[in-house]
Amino acid sequence: MKKIFLLLMCTCFGLYFMNAQTTGSFEKTIIFNSSPHTLAFYVPTNYSSSKSYPLVVAVHGCGGSAVSFRNGLIAISNNLDAIILCPDLKGGQMTGAKGLIIPYSIDTAINTLGYNINIHAVYLTGFSCNGQETFKQGWNEVFPFKAIIPFNAWIPSITTDYNFDSKIPTCVCTGSLDASYGRNIALFDSLIAHNGVGKLNKMPGIGHLWNFGTRNDELMECFIWIDSVAGTNSVLELTIENENFIVFPNPVKNELAIRLKYPQQEEIEVRIYTLKGKIVHQTKSASTHFNLNSSELANGTYFVELSSKNGIIGREKFVILR
Repeated sequence: MKKIFLLLMCTCFGLYFMNAQTTGSFEKTIIFNSSPHTLAFYVPTNYSSSKSYPLVVAVHGCGGSAVSFRNGLIAISNNLDAIILCPDLKGGQMTGAKGLIIPYSIDTAINTLGYNINIHAVYLTGFSCNGQETFKQGWNEVFPFKAIIPFNAWIPSITTDYNFDSKIPTCVCTGSLDASYGRNIALFDSLIAHNGVGKLNKMPGIGHLWNFGTRNDELMECFIWIDSVAGTNSVLELTIENENFIVFPNPVKNELAIRLKYPQQEEIEVRIYTLKGKIVHQTKSASTHFNLNSSELANGTYFVELSSKNGIIGREKFVILR
């Protein structure tokens, strides 16, 4: 009887430790393409198997490592209450079929390690050479990501293997001093030209860097934007701040008032865009106080953009609701 009791106790403890899941920072080795690769995880310390968690798959730049990349994203995990997963590419680039390490790693987290992950809330981000692959692998849907965040992507040239027809929400973080700044913007513009869903997050004064003081703030701006467009086909470029004019009432029914805070020397170009970036109204004004007739526009969210020959004055969001 004692032997049976001890056997049952051992079995129960064994099952407990088999099912107990590690939290905090840890690494798991997988075999991918006949080669060992490290997966660096961070799991919230308050993890509960009864709750479904978002997953952020983050890929280091060339010459980097998964562990150091993971360590820099712990604050993001805490902000989002998300699991962080960083596959190690041994300092290399996940070109072509190497990108299949991403779904393999996700499968390991869910089916091998048993974490309760919301497969509809899986994000991909990557830096430098693997920021480039974030564009390519994400837009080619190596996995059905909720969104992708290429971060200071290294883009030596724009080749034909970018799928600009992708509808995956894409938040492009690019530093104004990065050598690939212009090509990141060109990729964003091409996505939008194909009616894609995008946000361009320009980072003034930042070069080709991953480790800098406001990095996590830049990433969080993307995650906040992603939540704002979830389930929509929206085009936003929120990096253009508006401190130059106000619109009211908001929501509006039939007539939108626009008041500029400062006098303008040139004629003002006025455009109204849908969230998909389609221009639905366009006019000009020589006044700093004017009204727009919105009665012919359908209910919904729009942007009004004012510009002059010197460039964009500002952009403001408003809602038509009748």
